[in-house]
Amino acid sequence: MLVVSIRRMALDYLLRALNRLQNDLQRHDFYCVIIGDGDSLPDLRCLASQLRLNGCIEFTGFIPDRELLENLAAADICVDPDPSSPLNNVVHLDQSHGVHGAP
Repeated sequence: MLVVSIRRMALDYLLRALNRLQNDLQRHDFYCVIIGDGDSLPDLRCLASQLRLNGCIEFTGFIPDRELLENLAAADICVDPDPSSPLNNVVHLDQSHGVHGAP
């Protein structure tokens, strides 16, 4: 799973959904990479730790475009938690790399 946005918007909902997958439904067959930087990154890292998601989630912070494209190409799912975000053109970009996006 790949998330390309660090704005708080709905990332806390995503983390809570991953918590439900891992801890309530006992699913351990996923790994989430959250790419980007922003004011809410420390809070999101703290929430991920509180939800015991440390083994299945990675916060990369800012990464260069080339590395971003490599991550998009490797992703099974791409999520942008803000449907009105201008980053939603990333969904079109990642679809051109064979990735299915879900705004």
